Amino acid sequence: MSSNRSSFIPRWIAAMACLFLLAGTIHWTAQRANAQSTAASAGTTMKSPLPDLSGYWELKNSLRINGYSETPEMTAAAKARAEEQRAKAATGQVVSETSRYCRTLVYPFFMGSSPPFNIVQGPNEIMVIAEREMGSRHIFMDGRTHPDAAHLERTDNGDAIGHWEGDTLVVDTIGFKTGEMGGGSHGPDTHLVEHYKLIDGGKRLSVMFTWEDPENYVKPYSYERIYDRSLPTQYGMEDWCDASDTLQWRSDATPDLAPRKKSQ
Repeated sequence: MSSNRSSFIPRWIAAMACLFLLAGTIHWTAQRANAQSTAASAGTTMKSPLPDLSGYWELKNSLRINGYSETPEMTAAAKARAEEQRAKAATGQVVSETSRYCRTLVYPFFMGSSPPFNIVQGPNEIMVIAEREMGSRHIFMDGRTHPDAAHLERTDNGDAIGHWEGDTLVVDTIGFKTGEMGGGSHGPDTHLVEHYKLIDGGKRLSVMFTWEDPENYVKPYSYERIYDRSLPTQYGMEDWCDASDTLQWRSDATPDLAPRKKSQ
């Protein structure tokens, strides 16, 4: 009898423990579900403390610099290259082989053109997509730093890292491909700092560009472009380029070599 009683007590204790454990699990599950429901409902009303730059933006009023602008003070070498380019254009030669042969245009070419560009904003990365043959620009927001010179791979859009200073997105970019390319000329030490800030209640976007490039500028050169937010129905067109079509890349800036007949 004593052996049966001693074996019964541990079983009774184990059963009660299971009941308490089950009750605790049910209570914890209910609390967790309630917390998740509260967080979900709060998430629908709470707004991110960071400005939302997402969506399409475009230059509506002017393709020229339409905000603050300094006069760039060019180096002697940059002036000489510009004169050489103008002389080539006057004789009908191809000035921009990038445009001529449908190569990727260097940043920030599309920031000064008429087609809208799309900003896709995430917590660790912001991506800028354009219609032009630009590829995608990746702005990393995860706290990384630029790679050292030995590991820096130069690209058309450069190595861009960003951070927030209050309501302003600051983007620091180095590592542009060097030389004369479509959209501009970059030296090996080109350094671009941009400040993105929503204005007019989020209807417009101000972007201040500041360039440092000892090969092209005597001192840093700054200017501002102001973009209008496109309608929510805006979408990007697929860019098309045919290097064999001379009408596509020739322009009024490159005169025809053969004289035209006068119109009657």
